[in-house]
Amino acid sequence: MSASSFINSLSARPAAAQLRQEASARRAAEQPASATPPIIARQSDSVELSSQAQRLSQQSTDAPVRLDLVTRVRAQIAAGTYETPAKTEIAALKLRRDLNRLTA
Repeated sequence: MSASSFINSLSARPAAAQLRQEASARRAAEQPASATPPIIARQSDSVELSSQAQRLSQQSTDAPVRLDLVTRVRAQIAAGTYETPAKTEIAALKLRRDLNRLTA
């Protein structure tokens, strides 16, 4: 390569870089100023209850509330006389029995 062609190639390099920069600026100017993301339709959520969950739900609505018992227990709790070891043991046994029935 001759000295003059070398000098010409050096002066051409900044021009090529400038051309690339101008082309990039033109492409950026052609783009919309604020590109909004596309709107995506959301699918609705759904829930499926297992047969066990359906049974539990039905049982909770079938059992009537015994207001007399609820009132008496609330009064005992307020007086501090409700919780005894014997009542706790009975409640635990009933709970275990009910859970065994539900999981069977």
